[in-house]
Amino acid sequence: MLLIFRPLADYVPPTWPSAATPQQIHFEWVVPDVEGAIEYMTSVGGRLAEWQNESDPDIRVLLDPAGHPFCLIAAHSVGDFKSEAERQVR
Repeated sequence: MLLIFRPLADYVPPTWPSAATPQQIHFEWVVPDVEGAIEYMTSVGGRLAEWQNESDPDIRVLLDPAGHPFCLIAAHSVGDFKSEAERQVR
């Protein structure tokens, strides 16, 4: 997979979790080791979002350098996450 991002001169980062400035994109990455992935992502410019869902430690929210939120999801919880996502879409 190849993802290409381009800068925008008048870009305003999202204000997640507030909807004042909405997200323009959102990725969810399934990883075998959430803490290891957090360590890697922060080493390449990501940062932990201030808000985290404390009731679900298998999902962690980070922000990319431009402020877009993305999630790291523990691989062992994907079945539960998929069920919840399907429930919300209905």
